[in-house]
Amino acid sequence: MQEKTENLVELIDRLNIRDSVLDHLEFAIFVTDLGTNEIVYANAMMRRMHGDKELAGRICWEAMRNENKRCEFCPIPYLLKNPGKSYQWEWDIDNRHFQMYDSIIPWEKGRMAHMHCKVEITKPLNS
Repeated sequence: MQEKTENLVELIDRLNIRDSVLDHLEFAIFVTDLGTNEIVYANAMMRRMHGDKELAGRICWEAMRNENKRCEFCPIPYLLKNPGKSYQWEWDIDNRHFQMYDSIIPWEKGRMAHMHCKVEITKPLNS
C-alpha cells in the first residue's frame, strides 16, 4: 500500500510541475481524449481566453465554440489519416490572428489524445 501511495504522490508532483510549466506559457493549450472528445486538460491561457471557465470535462466543440457537433475545420480527421504528422494553420476571429498547432500525443493511462496549441500573432497597429 505504501508503494501505491508513493507512486500517487510522485504522479501528483509530476502533474503539478506540468501544470506549472504550461500555465506560464504564452500559448493557449488544450488536450482532448480522442475517444470521447472530452477536454482532459486546458492551461491557464486557454481558460482565460474562454472567460476563466473550467474547460476540463466538457466536450471540445461545446466548450470552445458552443456547437453541437465537431467543427468543420477540426484537424483531427487529418491527424488520424496522417499518423505522426502535425497540422499547422492560421485562424482569424474578432480582429485577432492566431497561429494554430495540432497533433496527436500519448496521454495518461495509455490513451492517445489531441493537443491543440494556439498563439496570437496579431500585429500591433503601430508596428
